[in-house]
Amino acid sequence: MPQKCFNVVGWGITIVILSVGLSCKKSTNNPQQPAELLKNLTLIQGNNSFMVGSPTTEVGRSSDETQHEVALSNFYISKYELSRGDFKPFLQSKDTNYLTSDQRKIENYTITGWKETDTHPIVNISWNTAVRYCNWVTKEILKSNDTAYIFNMDGSFNSWNTNSKGVRLPTESEWEYACRANTTTPFASGNNITTAQANYNGNFPYNGNPAGIYIGKTIPVDTATYFTNAYGLEHMHGNVWEWCYDWYDTYPTTKQTNPTGAATGSGRVVRGGSWVNSGVLLRSAYRCGVCPGIRNVVGLRLAKTM
Repeated sequence: MPQKCFNVVGWGITIVILSVGLSCKKSTNNPQQPAELLKNLTLIQGNNSFMVGSPTTEVGRSSDETQHEVALSNFYISKYELSRGDFKPFLQSKDTNYLTSDQRKIENYTITGWKETDTHPIVNISWNTAVRYCNWVTKEILKSNDTAYIFNMDGSFNSWNTNSKGVRLPTESEWEYACRANTTTPFASGNNITTAQANYNGNFPYNGNPAGIYIGKTIPVDTATYFTNAYGLEHMHGNVWEWCYDWYDTYPTTKQTNPTGAATGSGRVVRGGSWVNSGVLLRSAYRCGVCPGIRNVVGLRLAKTM
């Protein structure tokens, strides 16, 4: 298995961690109501033949991006990254029983240096907490016991019930398919992405393109980026990294149908890049693994089986 499991602070450049998109739509600075959280789930039509990964000619390509064919069924994915306001009620719930005390305080899901409102993306959330949050949404908002994730008696993660229609994390293939929105270029925006299109460190543009700005902070999830992909999804490139379900591992070379990743591993996949990263890490195919207990500049985007 590739050794690519990081504590997300301190790789790429001095503080090149795991970030998303600059915007033009006015933010309400109010948390979404529960019904609105689920209204933001966008139906993505599946495809019987989709190429995951990047061509060998793509500038900045990593060796772990081997192209391979994937077939995907229809699924839902949120238009937005998860906000702080939508995460807060979970911290008061019984589903936090197996979280340490510091993981039950909203202050510990905060980046110091700027004021984060309820509409800013949740960050510093571990994969272990993210999957528990998904089950909470299923039970408390969908009012269903058909939860996606199964936990052991001690609270540790056991497995994913793939027959569940509960809220969950997207798989890595679903995430890339939703991000690309029928494109084959390095970004859903084309052969380049600018800081007028996504929130990242414009001092490090992609492929020698002109430098952009660096605002040095996240922006609200409901603030429309200058670029929204063809599926209507925002911040798929930049702002905060997003957890996927899969263990990080070498890609297969044969066609896969609704793949869920390796059976085990040391890092869970994160995608999308963040506000502190260089442009190359925002590519649709860029992937890396982060230890599931790590809490840093990673957020999430909800998904659901149709």
